[in-house]
Parts: sequence; structure tokens; C-alpha cells
Amino acid sequence: MRVSFVLFLSLVNYCRATDVFFKLFDRTSHAQCTLVENQSFNSIVEYLAAPRPPPGCSTKGSTTTTIITPRGLHDHLKEAPKTKCTLVMFFSSSCHFSMRFSPYYNRIPIGYPNGLLVAGVEIERSWVAELSPGPAEFGVLGTPTVILFQGRKEIARYNNSDPNFEQLNSWMHKHSKLPLYEIDEKDEIDVPSEPIPTELTKTFPYGVWISYISLALVIFVRKCFPQT
Repeated sequence: MRVSFVLFLSLVNYCRATDVFFKLFDRTSHAQCTLVENQSFNSIVEYLAAPRPPPGCSTKGSTTTTIITPRGLHDHLKEAPKTKCTLVMFFSSSCHFSMRFSPYYNRIPIGYPNGLLVAGVEIERSWVAELSPGPAEFGVLGTPTVILFQGRKEIARYNNSDPNFEQLNSWMHKHSKLPLYEIDEKDEIDVPSEPIPTELTKTFPYGVWISYISLALVIFVRKCFPQT
């Protein structure tokens, strides 16, 4: 009888201790979950409240113009801030397509006076672009090619070969998020000569003549040494 009574008391004490333990465990778990939830909520609030770079190109500083080498462009983009925009035209002064387009390109610094670097990268001949590691790094296979960079990232490429300033202006406004350039009559008359030259430089067409000579040699060999 006494043994049964002692066992009964032990069982009751065990149940009470177990009940107290689970109550403490539930409180601790609830407190930990609440702490984790509060930390997660605070992290989300801090993330949403953190300053973000403004969309589009920065308007900080005055627009500048320059002629730059492919290596110089690479170094500039590597160090450029994330919101700094660089407009680049790869051109050849001996390419009449480049010279027809350059007057429209040269108006960009007038219409967008803040935040930009408007640059020109000269390629000696348009057909050399395919073999030159500099222009090829930027995916340039001919002239003229206009690319807009934000920081070191290319964000747009102007693919319209027709020299039309209204389309170029609209394209620039769309991708840079800068205010649209409103053209006046004075801008239509005055044609800036920087950063891209506007006069065509006549050079000997080496590429064309090499092609002609190669073709002539092939024809000569086939006629003089016919296959039997």
C-alpha cells in the first residue's frame, strides 16, 4: 500500500514538472519567434527605407565632350559612378556615313547640358573595326555606332542608320530619362563641330583595292592554271 502511494506521488510530481517544463519551453519559443519576426521586419523596413540611385542618368555636373581611345573609354567606364552616363560615338573621319551623322550627334551636349560625357572614338577605317580588339570589346563592327552607358553598363544602342536628329533626340530622352531637348531655330542653323569632326577626310581605299587585287589574282590563277 505504501509503495503504491509513493509511486502515485512520484507520478504526480513528474507530471507537474513536465507541465512546467513545456510551459517554459512554449514561452521561450514564442519569445524567440517574436524576436526573429521583429528582426526580419526591421531589416525589411531598413531595406525599403535605404536610399536608391535615381532612375536614369544623373544630372550632376556639366556635360563635357572629348575624343577618347578605346583603352581610355574602357578605363573611364571602369571608374565611372553607377548613375554617370557616357554617350559614345564610334566613327571614322573617312566614312561619309559618320560625317553625315556627326552634326546631329554634336547637338547632344547643347540639348543635354548636365550630367553627361559625350565622347567620340575614332576608328581609322570602318572595316578595321572587325579586326581591332578595342572597338570589338564594345561590340562595334562598323561606323557610325552610338552607345549609351550608365556606369560601366551599356543601356542602349542607336541602330538607326538614317541621320535624323528627332529620332536621335527621342532615343536619348527615352533611355537617359533626361528632359527632352526642345529644338529651336538657332540650333537648326548652328552646327557644332565638336566632339566629332564634320568634314570628310579623303583617304586611299586600301580595303577596296585589296579586295580587287585578291579577286584579280584568283581569276588569273584559275585561267592560267586550269584544273585538269
